[in-house]
Amino acid sequence: MEDNRSSRTPTDEDLLEELRQLLAARGKLSLSLIEASHLTRAPNTYIRRFGSLIAAYARVGYDPNPRQRSTSLRFRRPGAPGDDMAPQSPGD
Repeated sequence: MEDNRSSRTPTDEDLLEELRQLLAARGKLSLSLIEASHLTRAPNTYIRRFGSLIAAYARVGYDPNPRQRSTSLRFRRPGAPGDDMAPQSPGD
């Protein structure tokens, strides 16, 4: 990844290309791979931009396994698609 990451706001395509590069290099995507990679930004960058990691994964054509899907539900932007499936607190 180029060193000018902070010099401009990345486009959606910039962020997706980072994920594509990681997917090509590792054969899969995950929160821990994104965190550890020098190819990608922090996971929260993708969550803020796309609503969840699962949504970002879908944009690059990656289909996560069921365990990754359930884990990703804990890491999504409030109000993101699927947020209505979140457990309700008593009294809501």
